Amino acid sequence: MAGIADALASVLYPNTTKDSLYSIGGQSILKSQMPVFKNPWTSLLANTAQGLVGYGLQGYGQQVVNEQNAENAAKMVPQLGQLGVKVTPEIQAGLTNTDPQKRALALALVERDMSAASKAAEQQQDFNLFKQKEDYKKSLTDGVSGKDQFDRGKQIRSEVDGPPLKAFAETDRYFKAMISAATKDDKISDISMISNLAKLRDPTSVVREGEYKVSADVASALDNQFGNWRAVVEGKAKLNPEIRSRMLGAAKDYWDSSRGLYEVYASKYADLAKRSGLEERDVIMMPYKQDDYADFLKTIPTAEQIQQAFNQQTASAQLRQIQPRAPIVGSMGSQPQELIPVAPLPAPAADQQYIQIAPNQYIRIQKGK
Repeated sequence: MAGIADALASVLYPNTTKDSLYSIGGQSILKSQMPVFKNPWTSLLANTAQGLVGYGLQGYGQQVVNEQNAENAAKMVPQLGQLGVKVTPEIQAGLTNTDPQKRALALALVERDMSAASKAAEQQQDFNLFKQKEDYKKSLTDGVSGKDQFDRGKQIRSEVDGPPLKAFAETDRYFKAMISAATKDDKISDISMISNLAKLRDPTSVVREGEYKVSADVASALDNQFGNWRAVVEGKAKLNPEIRSRMLGAAKDYWDSSRGLYEVYASKYADLAKRSGLEERDVIMMPYKQDDYADFLKTIPTAEQIQQAFNQQTASAQLRQIQPRAPIVGSMGSQPQELIPVAPLPAPAADQQYIQIAPNQYIRIQKGK
């Protein structure tokens, strides 16, 4: 964590084990020199007791610190809203939890939301400046000619084609690639899932079969959520349907966040286009509303649907293996062969016989041909 998260942590969780009397006492006990006893069993018991008491006090000290921090956070969290920090019930529960890992996750979510709000504020400021310029231009003329309207639409389109649109278009492309690969049970699709998820977090990430080049942040995120990803890249493991579904869920979170920022950005230009007498579709090329993607979001497969697709691919592969083969030259002549893939074999007709061509695979031919 850095920046906002560190600042919040220092306010919400001021207590540390360095200040805990229990922890200090436990450390002192562990560092103290025990007397030497003649009886080795007495020495063993003394050392064991020293470890139990020392580590026990340290653990209790950590527990007390966590509880103190949770109590302090419970008092401070309601005040965060006055500072412009958006705190949902879920985030509040995490910030006031005694588990340091859950607190760290909640802090990361707060930092993400505040960063997004800061970007939105910057975009609002840029938009206000642009609007002022447009209003001034409009005040210089009583009417708008066809050419002026065309030029205005062109200018608005150029403004819309900014970082939020480009970021969402890139995120959308990676997410769609993951959806396409999710139901394909092969090594290429495994690599595609990992590669595109890494690019969603860092577009400079590179993941290929047998090699990967990702930042420490991306590697840590993949390790925490999908621990076997390196083995998959190296061809030693596969992504099962459950993991693929979880990866799609993580990717959708990135997609939702990116689309939300784009919507805030694009909706302002949509309003400007309307007030300028232009159609929204003439200045905003890529949909930005949640409802515009309702049908698309229905195409995200669940773990069950991915498993069904895998089963169908397996069945199709097995079916291809048991298709009739070309005629076998020799005593069987050129008559068509029917491949029988199961055992026990059904009883042949009086003028037919079976010939085994592979383990558990037979062909049925006419006798004497």
